[in-house]
Amino acid sequence: MNRVQASTIIYLGAIASTLVVLFVLMFDRFTYYDYEDTQCAAGDATLHVRLTGSYDPSRPRTRASPYNLFIEVSGVDDKHAITSVSVRPASPGLSQMFPSMERFEGGGSGASDVSFRLLSTGLPLGYDDQLIEGTIMGELPGEQPRRFSCLVRRDLHSEWRAPWMDAFMSV
Repeated sequence: MNRVQASTIIYLGAIASTLVVLFVLMFDRFTYYDYEDTQCAAGDATLHVRLTGSYDPSRPRTRASPYNLFIEVSGVDDKHAITSVSVRPASPGLSQMFPSMERFEGGGSGASDVSFRLLSTGLPLGYDDQLIEGTIMGELPGEQPRRFSCLVRRDLHSEWRAPWMDAFMSV
């Protein structure tokens, strides 16, 4: 190999190494231990269930437990209520949690037919497929309660982001 070819290979190797180092310095890998949005039904009511992780200062590039549980209900009026909500891993034999759900306004899917939204925050769940169960209670004395069961599956994904650019754009 002559000297020109050797110096060209060294030069290209140095450029490639510099680009890799710059990429690693400029970008960070963010990992999201999230769940798929799920839709299920209870009679004529439709429920949209979402489990979203949260960030922790000790792990700023990971979104995971504790989780926030959002439930949007449509197809019934806003005088109905959801009771006995439970969250448990879909695998048998693991512990079950009974979060307290509170009604909230806004922050939903934007659907115009949503009757009401419920939120529970800070659920310390392991990263398993989760089964969300509960009962929709009606306002009329003779109205039968409607049970629902929604399987929420894991959706692990990650991406490369530029935190410096996020900080610059938020100013």
